[in-house]
Amino acid sequence: MKAKPAAHPVARRRIEKGLSAYALAKAVGTTPSHVARIERGESSPSVDLALRIATALGATVECLFPVKPEKAA
Repeated sequence: MKAKPAAHPVARRRIEKGLSAYALAKAVGTTPSHVARIERGESSPSVDLALRIATALGATVECLFPVKPEKAA
């Protein structure tokens, strides 16, 4: 049985790189639970943390944290 693909771009990229949430957290100076909350969409990282995550994963911030268009009023 094949695992379903991770939904969040951070999770997808982390898995592609073969990193655990713990390893990514250690590399960027946060906790594994914070990484998990970001990947579930329950938390947004600071600009500084987003840049550190992008660097650690060899990606751009824009690729990992796409901006959702605002709905018209």
